[in-house]
Amino acid sequence: MTHDELVERAGGWLRRVAGCKVVMTELSAVCRSGEIPDAIGWREAGTVLVEAKASRGDFLADRNKAFRRDPSRGMGALRYYMAPAGLIKVEELPDRWGLLEVNGRRVMMSAGPDPRRWDASRSEFWHDQRATDCETSMLLSGLNRIRISMGDGEFRRVLHMRFQDRQAELLAGRQEAA
Repeated sequence: MTHDELVERAGGWLRRVAGCKVVMTELSAVCRSGEIPDAIGWREAGTVLVEAKASRGDFLADRNKAFRRDPSRGMGALRYYMAPAGLIKVEELPDRWGLLEVNGRRVMMSAGPDPRRWDASRSEFWHDQRATDCETSMLLSGLNRIRISMGDGEFRRVLHMRFQDRQAELLAGRQEAA
């Protein structure tokens, strides 16, 4: 399985399983820590980071990065590695990291809290000390890219629209196209 395939799977897992409303994959936004997450998602309770590792060497090299040596410089309130099944052993994980293993079409959680059930205030996997400024910078970078592609006027119009009105507008557009 390639790194790109794992990143794609990580984005889907963040949307479908972790319940993230906004998900970004490999967004090359510059952050003071130097971290560029493979996949990161935002949900009401906090951020969820997934790092994809397609090879053992890549996983081992990851340990030497400054934001891994000092977890307060990393992103993600919850953090997971995603790798092909058997590539990473649970006992090799950094403190408070989960493991998602890909076996064929299945993604199995081998370590870490189930994001559908976790309670941030009670999870030993939760990272209170993290680079929240980097998470915010990534989110702003993504929003700015959308603003540029839509144009300022349309971006402001959609941004200030009630959610229900935007949903109705999108549904009407789909019906017209059909």
